[in-house]
Parts: sequence; structure tokens; C-alpha cells
Amino acid sequence: GCCPLPPISSAKIRSHKRTLILLITSNTSRHYSTMADYGNLKIDGGNANMMAMPVTGMKRGHVCCGGCCDVRRAVIIVDIIMICIMALGTLTIAAGLIMIKTVAEDADDDDVKQAATQLDGLPVGLPVVIMLIQMAGSACGIFGALNYNANLVMVAFVFHCIYTIFALARPNTIPDVILGAFFAYPHWFLYKEIKDGTMSPESYVNERASCCCV
Repeated sequence: GCCPLPPISSAKIRSHKRTLILLITSNTSRHYSTMADYGNLKIDGGNANMMAMPVTGMKRGHVCCGGCCDVRRAVIIVDIIMICIMALGTLTIAAGLIMIKTVAEDADDDDVKQAATQLDGLPVGLPVVIMLIQMAGSACGIFGALNYNANLVMVAFVFHCIYTIFALARPNTIPDVILGAFFAYPHWFLYKEIKDGTMSPESYVNERASCCCV
């Protein structure tokens, strides 16, 4: 009772096949084009886009020191080290002041007591304040790296640059100059990578690198 379907020529079948292949190819090309365009994603407000498309592929970002680790991990490590250095310096000054006060009070020799009293009068408040500020700057770097916040990473970068400049202004502080410049270096690359979308929560699976298992 049903009407028979009209016969379909082989030419039409081949035409439909070509159309289907073109559609699949077009959709696939658009997909991979979108994935490629991920690298051109711009970040507004200093924060990586949490809703960005996941990226699969090879690492695109900078590797710290040519093979040590990715710059996000490097920023976290160097800022932790800087906080430890500044905390140790603050504790050393505090312990020194306590020892000087004790010597000034208990010394029997007048010359020793006078020397301890002079040392006790040295202005040590400013160095302590500078160390505390540097610790706060490094804390910004750690928080910025953990949360992919470019602005906080830049704050830490500026603090490391200031530390380096102050070291240059003092005599016999070449190790401090090298330390400050080395610590500033990964911050600059991380800032740029967060800004251009290379480093983000989605892409870190590709950007992660380490010379050890940490």
C-alpha cells in the first residue's frame, strides 16, 4: 500500500557523501581553530579566565633556568625562600638587641658597657620594617601565583626589583644583587604568561614542569 521510494542514483549518493565529509571537516577545523585561538586569549583585570576552554598539547610557556621548573612553581619557591630569609633576619636583629641589652646591663667592664650601650642605640627599626614589607610583597607573589593573579605577581616583582636596587646602593652586596635579580626573573615571565593566557588553571596541566617529582 505504500508508495515506493524513487531510486537514488549513484551520482547523488556520491554528492551526499562529499557534502557530509565537508560538514565534518568544517566543524573539525572550527574546533581546532578555536583551540589554537586559545593562545590569543587576553586576560582582563589581572586574573586568568576561570571559564576558558581546556587546552591539550605541548608546553608553550617559559621554563625557569632552562629546565628547572615552570615559572608559576618558581615564583612560589623563591617567594617562600625570601620570606624565610627576611624572617630569619628579623629574628636575628631581635636576638642581637636582647643580647646587647643584657651585656649593657650586666657587664662589669666600663668599656664593654659603653660599647654595648652605643650598639643598643643604633636605629634598627627601619631595617626591620623593610624586611616586613618585603615579606608582605613575597606573600603577594605566592598568592598571585596560586590564584593566577597577574597584578599580585607584578607587586612581588616590583618588591624584588626594589630589593635589588637597594642592594646595588650598598657596598659589598653582590650576593644580594644576584639574589634579588634572580628572584625577580620568574615573576616577570609569570606575569606575562598570565596576561596572554599561556598560564591559566586550564592550561597548567601542559605548562607544569619540574626537574624533580615535587
